[in-house]
Amino acid sequence: MPYQLIKNTLKKQVKRIPIIAHWFRVIYYFFILYKTNIRPDGVYFSGTPLMEKGLFEPEESKLIKILLKNCNRFINIGANVGYYVCMAAQNKKKVTAFEPLHSNLKIMYKNLLQNNWTKNVEIFPVSLGKNVALNKIYGHGTGASLIGNWNNAGISNFKITPTTTLDYSLKQRFEKERLLILVDIEGFELEMLLGAKNILNVHPKPIWIIEISFSDHMPQNQKYKKAKKVFELMWSSGYRSYFADINLIEFKKETLAMIIKRRRYDSLTSNFVFFEEKLNPEIKKNRLNYIKL
Repeated sequence: MPYQLIKNTLKKQVKRIPIIAHWFRVIYYFFILYKTNIRPDGVYFSGTPLMEKGLFEPEESKLIKILLKNCNRFINIGANVGYYVCMAAQNKKKVTAFEPLHSNLKIMYKNLLQNNWTKNVEIFPVSLGKNVALNKIYGHGTGASLIGNWNNAGISNFKITPTTTLDYSLKQRFEKERLLILVDIEGFELEMLLGAKNILNVHPKPIWIIEISFSDHMPQNQKYKKAKKVFELMWSSGYRSYFADINLIEFKKETLAMIIKRRRYDSLTSNFVFFEEKLNPEIKKNRLNYIKL
């Protein structure tokens, strides 16, 4: 039996027994925390195998490296173990990150400390939503979500996380800075954006990269609905949307309408870039030079 098939079979069996799944994840994260890896680019990093090789989300990573060149501060919402936080720190950018899971935070701290990236990095160990509250966060690791039954994980396995809003956290501290905001929070994008109305309208407007799920992992009663609302909120706030790769193909309202009508999304990426609407003519003229604007 091929290795990958054995691996997938074992994962399915483990998931069926919650207590075994819990301890499997505990051991896995313990292993990640205490092993030391050096990537080909000389960076110390502990994480998933693709992260440790510097091959995680290759298209998005290329785009983020380009965008970082003309941004003053990188804001990572759902930072996980710090893959993009470390990328920004390596490029000498100021960093603000939000990550609620203690297991992820310990590994992120290790990754930053081993590379001596301790200055101009602030970490908020909280989740972000539309209100200040205490919320349940379900699941573990890269798949943890504030959405109940995300990725069919059920609702019995959860932790409590303090939740605040992006507006309360940032207030007016970065008004004159060019911000790049990366969001990866497993289905909770709309709630976070509803608590970020001031940041959405600050000038200059931030560049956003947001992972948006149309149907994958989303509970049945929320499929397509929340994604539609996220795009509508961003468009009404003066942004245009693009697929998150270096080709920057525009994601238009007609495209969204077709996806909703057919209830099918076929693209390989769930990540989208949002630019201030008035930048669009220059982006179309020369997409790879938009960082000079």
